[in-house]
Amino acid sequence: MTGATLGVALAVGVVAAVAMLVGPLRERVDEARRTAAIDAALSAEADDRASGWVKLAAELDDDRLGAQLAARIEFEAATRFHEGRLDDAALAELAIELDRRGGWNWADGNSAAIRRSLELAANAEADPTLVALAVQRLIDAPAPGGIPASESVAAALWNRLDPPLQRRLLPRLASMEPESSRAVLLQLLPPTDASLANLLRLARLCGAADPTAAIEQAGDPDVPAAERDRAAAVAVRLDPEFALTLLSDLDTEPTRPWATILAPAATDPAVRAAISGRAAGGDSAAKRLLARLEATENREPPEAESLAAAWDLLSDPDAPIHDRRIAALVLLDHPGEEELPEPSMARLLEGAAGDADGSVLTTALLAEAIGRPALAARWLRDFDDERKRAGALLAVLNDGRGELAAQLDRTAAAASDPQLRSFLRAAMWARAAPRDAAAASGDRGFVHRIAHRPDRSGLDLEVLALMLASGDPEAVDSLIESWEPEHDADPSALERWSERMALRWLLLSRFVPGLAAELGPPLGGSRLDLELQADLALTAWWALRSRSRFDPAVRRWTDR
Repeated sequence: MTGATLGVALAVGVVAAVAMLVGPLRERVDEARRTAAIDAALSAEADDRASGWVKLAAELDDDRLGAQLAARIEFEAATRFHEGRLDDAALAELAIELDRRGGWNWADGNSAAIRRSLELAANAEADPTLVALAVQRLIDAPAPGGIPASESVAAALWNRLDPPLQRRLLPRLASMEPESSRAVLLQLLPPTDASLANLLRLARLCGAADPTAAIEQAGDPDVPAAERDRAAAVAVRLDPEFALTLLSDLDTEPTRPWATILAPAATDPAVRAAISGRAAGGDSAAKRLLARLEATENREPPEAESLAAAWDLLSDPDAPIHDRRIAALVLLDHPGEEELPEPSMARLLEGAAGDADGSVLTTALLAEAIGRPALAARWLRDFDDERKRAGALLAVLNDGRGELAAQLDRTAAAASDPQLRSFLRAAMWARAAPRDAAAASGDRGFVHRIAHRPDRSGLDLEVLALMLASGDPEAVDSLIESWEPEHDADPSALERWSERMALRWLLLSRFVPGLAAELGPPLGGSRLDLELQADLALTAWWALRSRSRFDPAVRRWTDR
């Protein structure tokens, strides 16, 4: 070896040796700097906290490093909190900073600190950002029967909120265990939004389960008409004989939503005899009411297709395949004496997966209903994007794990169309959310946004189905709330609305069967009927939720 060659070799060796020393040294320096920044971010001094979060920001926002660093900060904060070394101001800033990066989850060790952050948010001087995230933590908290805050803290938070956030929080407060729910509802200040104020009063009436209070409100002439209707409906549900008192108002107030108010008492012999007697005597209002009640009992409300019509539609080879799929689902949801032939049902899954609007909802629901879960993997590998969406939805409905989950991941990674990528991302979120608190909060906001896409009318029912399959209770609220028909004289608009009503009912029956059984099929009727039905459905769901749990294995709400 020449002198020059030897010199080069020595130089290379020196560089390598220095690199071996510098790498670990740099890691130790970075770790010391990171530890110092965390100490500063959790300090009692405002200037130190500001400096600490600035130093941590870049790494927290890094896709590779952020989650690990956030978990470390959470652990350190929880340790200090339990040891009494975490200042309230530091805790509030911690909650805000973590929430900006995906939310502070109800994981082990965090609960006590999060509860304290809720108390801080209830303070009149609290940062509005902290208030907003505290509401989300209340909504996301585990154990539907209770909330991780005192009744006074929950009420103080409500009283600080604008109507949109109050609307999101009310279901959570109304779905607590009955005694706690009654206590907190009474502490809520009346909201400025009129429809929300109606819902709050209705929730109080239902929660109290006091027919005397409901009857008094229903008969108070100074109470607005809409509130009297809601009070009357609750009173009849709690005391069916009260319907006899209301019958005298059929002539004087014929436009009230009598079918919805009186339907729960229609099976009471005395009430039915009184209605029939008035109808036989020529009372036109009683005749209309009796016809409506009879139609409802026969599952033939005026605005819904009868089961006979569903059979006719299913048997018509010239009918659009999407309409025939809806008919099949309606008939499967109401099994009768005549069984649906499985080969015919399977043939309905052939052809285009999407309807005229491109929705694959009925295709996936039908595949699940007739027991064809294996189609999910095949559809996910299909060249057609609609088939891929149907496969993704079917995979989630069947709690796809293992190889099916891997296939969903591969399909999402290979997708090029932006809308397909968004839907597959939502499907992966829905699949993981019931068993993974971090996953549940991570993409939740994104999924809620695409469920209200501006280029589609109202809610995107495909995405809503994924939200329902994730166990998100707010998705049930959304499903129930939008039952109002389109205000359009065009017959095609009414037809579209009727179809969406049928799909909503099928989704409700699929994901919350207990609520569907309790409500019975929607009555239809006037706009006042529809609004009252939706309000009563909401409060029924809130009460049911306190005694229900979401079962990820079957992807539906079941009794505890």
